[in-house]
Amino acid sequence: MKFEFLITTDTIISILALLLAIGSALYTWNSNRYSVSLSDISNETKRGQLFFEFTLTNTSSRPLRLKKLSLIRDDSIIKDNKFDVVAHDNKVDLELAEAYEKENIDPLTGSMHSINPHFIGRNYSDDDFSNNFTKEVFLLPSESRTFSYFVDVLPTTIEISTNKHIRLFKKTKSFSAKSY
Repeated sequence: MKFEFLITTDTIISILALLLAIGSALYTWNSNRYSVSLSDISNETKRGQLFFEFTLTNTSSRPLRLKKLSLIRDDSIIKDNKFDVVAHDNKVDLELAEAYEKENIDPLTGSMHSINPHFIGRNYSDDDFSNNFTKEVFLLPSESRTFSYFVDVLPTTIEISTNKHIRLFKKTKSFSAKSY
């Protein structure tokens, strides 16, 4: 028995339809996948403390819940050192105010010539404080959240866990924490 394969118009159309169906299935799978990206990694020294900040963005087309976030260095988890910005600034202002009074007091009357500028309150913005991951965060598609920590040592890895698979069959993904 001899098998003969003829290439006809019907065969070409069916092969093209098969390729198109496979391509469509791959495109749908790729576009419906959950994904998270890490950006805007920075570290600086604020008030003598290391300040580490980064942004996580839901780059998928569906909502996602961040369940856990860990900063890691040498297989140990790094926690926020609970640096109190306001207490630090109050202590520094008090020392500066005392030095200002010693320099600007009138020796004859014992009074100040002007108002002590170090007793005037400070204005703070959200960027002055750490914004730790404390509970689950719900991210809509394309939504970003910025997290920041006062740390004693800089992390090398940021590891997140979500409620959906974001890396093949895993719900956990690790990112390098190096800032460029």
